[in-house]
Amino acid sequence: MSTLAATVEFGTSKIICTLARSDFNTNFSILGLGEKEYAGINNGKWVSPGSVSESLLGAIDACEHMASKRIRNVNVGVPSTFMDLYIVENTIEVPGSDGTILQENVEYLTQSSKRLELPENLEVVYAKPVYYTLDDGSYYLNPVNKKSRTLKGKIVVATADTDFIEDMVYVLDKLHIQIDEFIPECFAKATYLIPPVDRDLMAILVDVGYYATNISIIHADSVIHSRTVYVGGADLTGALSKGLGIEAEDAEKLKRRYSFGLYTEDMELKDYVKTTDGRLMQFFHGDIQNIIDERVEYLATIVYNEIIEADIALSNKSKMFLTGGGVGMMQGIISFMEKIIPLPIILCKTNVVNYLMPTYHTTLSLVSESFKISEHQDYYNEPTLMQKIQNIFASDK
Repeated sequence: MSTLAATVEFGTSKIICTLARSDFNTNFSILGLGEKEYAGINNGKWVSPGSVSESLLGAIDACEHMASKRIRNVNVGVPSTFMDLYIVENTIEVPGSDGTILQENVEYLTQSSKRLELPENLEVVYAKPVYYTLDDGSYYLNPVNKKSRTLKGKIVVATADTDFIEDMVYVLDKLHIQIDEFIPECFAKATYLIPPVDRDLMAILVDVGYYATNISIIHADSVIHSRTVYVGGADLTGALSKGLGIEAEDAEKLKRRYSFGLYTEDMELKDYVKTTDGRLMQFFHGDIQNIIDERVEYLATIVYNEIIEADIALSNKSKMFLTGGGVGMMQGIISFMEKIIPLPIILCKTNVVNYLMPTYHTTLSLVSESFKISEHQDYYNEPTLMQKIQNIFASDK
């Protein structure tokens, strides 16, 4: 038995639409993937709001063409810049004569935690438990079948900007595509890219995009802290472009070929790039090294400061996981960043053939989370977010 899921990722510089098939065995295959560059997201806003619809249409069209299938339903990823987290501590009485905790009790605790008083510009889209506490005072990641008269839980509730939700509903409705769920990207990446044993020990996920970097702290299956800083791969490219007096496209080529740790006493060592107009230009390697190393050191320092300022106690076995196309494909990036950030750093990897690069990590994470949501809804017969919204409107008539 298999099922299909379509997702849309709004990156800081491109939109990716993906259609995948799952065999319900934690495996999935990509049937179609379309990507379209656009003005993107910078400083928490659309750079060019009017271009989003056209670029999204291009990504969906390319995906449908590759898959030879029509997309009618999608799950939309919520970029961290359009998301806020709330940590809720909730308690319910366990029904039944013997106090045995059932899965439905856990579900009720989580769902009831979504009833928050929020500003008008935010809407709840997701909730994940961090841990549970029973009458014995112990902490549990899974309390099902344990006995207790009360069930307490620490729940992380994710909210999305209502303007983002309304924009997505409006644009996709014009394409006759229904949104099933909004999925916070950082939650999807946490559970897909980081092994469970590392999440249980508290882990950090750093996603360096083109315009921005997201730092998330993960405990078990939940993100307990998320922060976006507006520094990314574009800062490296821009510094090279300005420092060397070349076009951004040519600076990007130099950046991608750069290897950290290539120190040499040969002051005449040169790097070459073929420019967009066909010329072959040469630059002293030392000049390129000074620019890139300084900018990446600046980025790593910002990341480490954000980890410290989160003021969350990590374990002595906590690791940092690095993803994203901003710096993730640069040779030697891990060893360089470990000189600045005193944590073991792991480069995230996936095993989906043809989509191994960090630029696809977010969209693959959204696909994986979509299938988890589908299985969950089938098991508990839960309506989708959009079905809930439609039910509200129907009840008002």
